[in-house]
Amino acid sequence: MKFLLEIGTEEIPAGFLPNGRTALKKSSEDILIKSGLTKFAITEYGSPRRLAILADNLPLKSNDSIETYKGPPLRVAFDSDGNPTKAAIGFAKKVGVNISEISKEGEYLIAKVHIPGRTLTEILSDAIPLIIESIPWPKSMRWNNSGKRFVRPVRWIVALLENNIVNAEWSGVIAGRNSFIRRMPNEKDLMSRPVPINSASEYVDTLRNANVIVDHRERIKFIRDGIEKKAKLIGAEPVLLSGEETFLYLCDHTEDPEIMVADFDTAFIAAPREILELTMWRHQKYIPLIKNGKLISKFILVSNRTFGHSSNDEANERRYLNVILGNRRVLSARLSDAIFFWKTDIERPLISRAEDLAKVTFQKDAGTVLQRVERITALALRIAPILKHQDLKRVERAVRLSKADLTTKLVFEFPELQGVIGKRIALHQGEDLEIAESIEEHYWPIGADPRIPKGLSAIVALAEKADTLHSIFGVGLEPTGSADPYGLRRAALGIIRILLENKISFDITNLISGEKVLNFVRQRLVNYISETLKINIAVLEAVAASGWHNFVDFELRAIAASKLKERSDFEDMVTSFKRVMNILDSEEGRSSEPSQEKFVEPAEKDLFNAVSILDRNVAENLSNGNIEEALDEIAKMRPLVDKFFDEVLVNTDDLSLRINRKALLNRLGLIFLRIMDFSRL
Repeated sequence: MKFLLEIGTEEIPAGFLPNGRTALKKSSEDILIKSGLTKFAITEYGSPRRLAILADNLPLKSNDSIETYKGPPLRVAFDSDGNPTKAAIGFAKKVGVNISEISKEGEYLIAKVHIPGRTLTEILSDAIPLIIESIPWPKSMRWNNSGKRFVRPVRWIVALLENNIVNAEWSGVIAGRNSFIRRMPNEKDLMSRPVPINSASEYVDTLRNANVIVDHRERIKFIRDGIEKKAKLIGAEPVLLSGEETFLYLCDHTEDPEIMVADFDTAFIAAPREILELTMWRHQKYIPLIKNGKLISKFILVSNRTFGHSSNDEANERRYLNVILGNRRVLSARLSDAIFFWKTDIERPLISRAEDLAKVTFQKDAGTVLQRVERITALALRIAPILKHQDLKRVERAVRLSKADLTTKLVFEFPELQGVIGKRIALHQGEDLEIAESIEEHYWPIGADPRIPKGLSAIVALAEKADTLHSIFGVGLEPTGSADPYGLRRAALGIIRILLENKISFDITNLISGEKVLNFVRQRLVNYISETLKINIAVLEAVAASGWHNFVDFELRAIAASKLKERSDFEDMVTSFKRVMNILDSEEGRSSEPSQEKFVEPAEKDLFNAVSILDRNVAENLSNGNIEEALDEIAKMRPLVDKFFDEVLVNTDDLSLRINRKALLNRLGLIFLRIMDFSRL
């Protein structure tokens, strides 16, 4: 059996619809399952004026069931002659069975009651109000005296089991078979255009024929294909500032979408592209268009049809043109404001804005943005020489300019353009290209964006992200499992990606200090490599135990370690390491260097010579990033280690000899530990 439930409303905000559809489906499933229905499938639908589910393969009735009820203790259920007492009789009456049907279980009476299944119609009548009420919304409202709440006023309910209306009512609205589509411009009544749904299975097609695409998946495809087609017709490409989310957002603003191309004054093209694009998308949800990589003075808009569907109708053509002209006027006003801000902002030298940052709070306990810039400057100047960047004046200027655009009108209007606006103003005012680019790029990487800052930009970015970590941790605002308002995870991940993706061999303690901050970054590093390279956390912890401060080295060792178990000599290496480390149960030998002259047995002399060679070979291979070759050298030690333990008594009574032998083993163990702590594998 097919069941349709459509909840007709006034316009639901687009941002609420995706979760609303998902919640409606889940609530419906949960409530129907709880009602005893099984093996059905639900598909959810939704547009600005309706949420719906279509349930398929519903059984005619729920299954019969047996409910077990626990009664009074046996000691009070029967008298001394074995006759049921009032307690037993009352229990039987309460659960609706004959006293003879009650049985004993342990020390209590029990009653097993047969509960016949309910008809599907009965179940659905009861379920519909529960389903509607159970949908959670970020904000909800009351609109009549029923006391019920929903995201927007509910104006109609369609409830059909196959082709029959299911009796139900919620908030004064009685379920029927009439859906409603958008009114025409000359119609005032919200419900002036009813569309009867003959049966549940005809729901989607019936609305489609009435020019409503109720299936959001179909609507997304229609909009995506339409945008691509319209752009292609004029030889352009759409700019999707929100990626695939663009189509979902446009989809949830419309239920009868029309894709149109409009234009704007070419004089606006002289302004920075990013300003124009963001003005179009953020304020109006227009799609900018580019041709040969350059923005053109045309855009795509997606709107509900406010006209009929006959292309020959003169009135419809007039309405179509009015939509185009109206949107062009709106965009022109928006772009004029943006251009005014741009012209105002470029009148003042960017470097002169740096002092204004003293009036901008970074975090109330971590000072102003100007103080933050001072800290970033000091840190950038410290790490620049380590990263082979010797022109410290350029580093200092790049940092001084990095936050200057935070005081511009454009960044106040478009906060997401911080850095971009600074770069554009800097270039307009003749600033050096590398310094100008660092103003934008020091915010990179952003999310999953593959762009990574390099060179001067990387130095500023590393210092800026390190200051974020130090400052916020310093005032006790560490992130929690559910909250990270200052983006500390993002900052740590940014540092990790910059160093790894640029292959920068760098000791992180040159940039970051403090146990809490270092542990935080270490955990992010382990998690990042585990997720990106699919390496087991236990392996990464074993590698980290031998050092993780150089991220590039850590990653190389982690990759090699992840392949260890595939090696035929894996067990040999682990066994050798454990034998060596197990004997080092005290401080003896840990602070001493082994002396060749003190060795007595041939096996210990052989091991000493081999360890000396191993030390050099492993060090050379590790410095060249040849981790596999270093492991090959370590694996060769197994026979010599076995021979040493077979022929040499480490814990001899001779203190000098014992310390020397342990010093040799300690030296060997430390060589192993340069790669990882094998005992953790």
